[in-house]
Amino acid sequence: MDKNDISIYYQNCRGLRTKLHTLYMNILTQSYDIIILTETWLHADITDNEFIDNRYRVFRADRDLCATGRRDGGGVLIAIRRALCSGGCALAAAAPPLPPVIDQLLIELKVAKRSFYIGAVYIPPKQCHEVYLNYLNMIQNKFLDHNTSSTTDFFIVGDFNLPNLLWISNESYGQSPSIHDFNQSHIHVKNFMTVLNCYQLNYLKNENGRILDLFITDKTDCELSSVSNPLLPIDKHHPPFCVSVASEVNHGYIRLKPYLAYCYKKVNYDIIRQELASIDWDDLFSNKKAEEAVSLFYEKIYSIIEAHVPKRKIASSSYPTWFTPELITIFNKKNRAWIKMKKYKNQSDYNLFSIYRKQFKSLSDKCYKSYIAKVETSIKYNIKYFWKYMSQRRKTSDIPSSVQYEGSIARSPEESCDLFSRFFHSVFGPSYVPVDLSEDDLGLFDQNTPDLIIHDIKVTRLQVRKALQMLDTSKGAGTDNIPGTFFKETAREIDLPLCYLYNKCLSEGTFPGIWKSARIVPIHKDGAKTNVVNYRPISILPILSKVFERLVHDAIYPHLHNGILQEQHGFVKRRSTITNLLIYTSDLFNSLDNNTQTDCIYTDFRKAFDAVDHRILLEKIAFNGIRGNLWRWFKSYISNRTQRVVIKGSESEVTNVTSGVPQGSILGPLLFIIFINDVKNCFKNSRFLLYADDLKIYRCIKGDEDHRLLQEDLGRFYHYCSLNRLQLNLNKCKTITFTKKQKISNFNYSFNGTDIARVNHIRDLGIILDDKLHLDIHIQNIISKAFKMYGLVMRASVEFRSPLTFIHLFKSLVRPQLEYGVSIWNPLYEKYNHGIEMVQKKFLRRINYKCHNKRLSYVLLLKKYKLMNLRSRRAQLDTKLLYDLCNNKYDCTNIINRISYSVPTRSFVRSLRPKPLFAVARCRTNAGIRSPLHRMADTYNKTFNKIDIFSSNSRSFNKQMVKILLEV
Repeated sequence: MDKNDISIYYQNCRGLRTKLHTLYMNILTQSYDIIILTETWLHADITDNEFIDNRYRVFRADRDLCATGRRDGGGVLIAIRRALCSGGCALAAAAPPLPPVIDQLLIELKVAKRSFYIGAVYIPPKQCHEVYLNYLNMIQNKFLDHNTSSTTDFFIVGDFNLPNLLWISNESYGQSPSIHDFNQSHIHVKNFMTVLNCYQLNYLKNENGRILDLFITDKTDCELSSVSNPLLPIDKHHPPFCVSVASEVNHGYIRLKPYLAYCYKKVNYDIIRQELASIDWDDLFSNKKAEEAVSLFYEKIYSIIEAHVPKRKIASSSYPTWFTPELITIFNKKNRAWIKMKKYKNQSDYNLFSIYRKQFKSLSDKCYKSYIAKVETSIKYNIKYFWKYMSQRRKTSDIPSSVQYEGSIARSPEESCDLFSRFFHSVFGPSYVPVDLSEDDLGLFDQNTPDLIIHDIKVTRLQVRKALQMLDTSKGAGTDNIPGTFFKETAREIDLPLCYLYNKCLSEGTFPGIWKSARIVPIHKDGAKTNVVNYRPISILPILSKVFERLVHDAIYPHLHNGILQEQHGFVKRRSTITNLLIYTSDLFNSLDNNTQTDCIYTDFRKAFDAVDHRILLEKIAFNGIRGNLWRWFKSYISNRTQRVVIKGSESEVTNVTSGVPQGSILGPLLFIIFINDVKNCFKNSRFLLYADDLKIYRCIKGDEDHRLLQEDLGRFYHYCSLNRLQLNLNKCKTITFTKKQKISNFNYSFNGTDIARVNHIRDLGIILDDKLHLDIHIQNIISKAFKMYGLVMRASVEFRSPLTFIHLFKSLVRPQLEYGVSIWNPLYEKYNHGIEMVQKKFLRRINYKCHNKRLSYVLLLKKYKLMNLRSRRAQLDTKLLYDLCNNKYDCTNIINRISYSVPTRSFVRSLRPKPLFAVARCRTNAGIRSPLHRMADTYNKTFNKIDIFSSNSRSFNKQMVKILLEV
């Protein structure tokens, strides 16, 4: 085998889900170019990086369990070395549609000047001949349409499950089917191979003397051999094999160009601190404008970094994180020996390869175990190390090498950056802020403005130092390329010049240009990864810019807080998604208990944060009491901002940001809240709630007049959006009616004549609400999500050994799936409680058996691992929320005013029986009983009434609740 030949490995797995780690480790010891696996039994929750390393690009066709009606089975997979994919690799369309029982892939691979079609297929046993006919016709039509050139070859590999089909060897090449009966499936295979003039290469029979796995190709210079070291345990019916295909390409790894980077972890900061302290900053900044002073500051910082911070070479690596330099050396020697062995087929070369392979396997096991032990220890202290461990295994960008936007296709990182830049820039509006725009031009002084007006603010050196010392050093550097570690380590020395610069900028009303440049990283949302529109931008800003914003935010927020709508719960201190939903669902449950109807309209803005008009925003900033130098500072802050897209070191051209609030900033969310704060004027007849740009409008419907009044509010709101240049995404706006009445009063609500689509359930801030508030859809959804996370944790931690690690992962990753917003949906019925409890029960049983090889009852497992059952946890979380409301931990008078306390009557004063603290109204239906505030108050009265909810601090209150729950 020449070093340029392509090696193709095939095996029928008989299920991968319990062999993921085995496959991962064994692939590392081999150097196959293409790996084809059938009967993978995978599902969408199992990611590629769980069983294969970054050298490969993976294509999968998992079995459609819903379409087939089967529990599991099937599935095919093709993994191709990324070096081979550099010439282009695409999924070929399969038409006409095939029966769901067939799992198949068809890949077009371009290598050098040749094209290869690689097909993988699994056909279950005992299928009718039409199944074979449809599949083979699809493949035949594909090849006859495209195989007009001598530079195209194909390989069809997989389990055809034709045990009685006999094969006869051809003297020139391969095997041909021998038909001794009138089996229609056999005839279809023979006709297919005759038409395409191809051969079947696999001659390895299973223990029954049959060939179930076929390798069909038209390429004559291929060589098949058995496998002495399979990637997975061999199934007796399916011996694995390897095929070498002659190729003219010399395929190495695709690597980014190495570059030098500063290593801030290996720095003597004492020397840097001394040098910073010796600088006369007053003299340096004397008589300098803010922009110039900031430039001089960076010149000094960069010169100190250049002098005292060492550099190291950064190069892309396809090796896993836990590969040591010694292991990499042996790995490369093993690969070279393997190529030499295949080329010359000498026994001495094979012996040398065997030695290196044995050394690699021994050392890799040792290195991997050491790495896993380190990861397991780290997870106990911080759960982020688990996700770091997962990302290190993935170690690849989610962005494909080829993406498209509006008909343009990018096939290089540079072209991809330009397409993403075009898309992200397209969402901006045409508005701009004139350079000479002043407060007088806004014409707001004759309007009613707040009594408190802010003209200037100042920051102190202590405030700057504290902000620097609170920096999260795990986050990367911004566009100035200086990480938070440097600023945090030098906070005491650098706070003086920064304090001077910040105050200088505030007094001059300027925000330096170096801090207005953002680096944009695309993050996939949903849909096809090859389509640019399915990504959202993540903005990375300079760290000193965000420190400055934090100081300004903390200074102005107390002045703006009282003016922010009570209905706004997003990015407002002491409010959250839970307070928003608590108000909303309390209204809905009470409406259902009173047998009335509530109509609600959910709105959706199109790129709301990016579409904010700068001139209108400046008007609203001034209207909210920010004037003078501070207003000019905000004008400078939002004007003339720029951004560029960065992907794997490649950059797009710089583009101007002409609208919107700065993404990834500290002040951006606050500015948006100010921008939309006057939306209250639209809703004269109905109630509304906001979470940033998520707006819902609702009204209790008792007759046709209520429909009309709600529609009037919608009309005013649409007019408001037009005036403020906000666009509604009408396709995503929804209306839902909450009621248990048999006769529902329906009305077609609309925006500017466009009807709003009606639904019977909707996701609201992470909670799925159905039109009767049964909440069963939501509960089933969170159980499913929890089991998915449970599966991910167990697969990723197969090498972990400590039960404490598993318990920590459960508390941090699995249990939160079952407890977010629990006060909203806490179930009343036992069937839901049982389904939720099953997640924790299965997890504890699994880890106890894994770590101790013992089976215990659920009650004993709870005691052993010091956990409460989830029903008790929900009671605790419910009451903790009530405690926080009663002790003003939330700034939400709309909820607090709904809490009713019991007033003792004279008879109760004389009675020895204490009266419940909270007054719980009598409800007509179970809907009223399930109302969050009603349920929380009732839980406290019945279970925790011995605890003083007002005098206990939070920690003491929790401890007393846990003690009571454990005694129950």
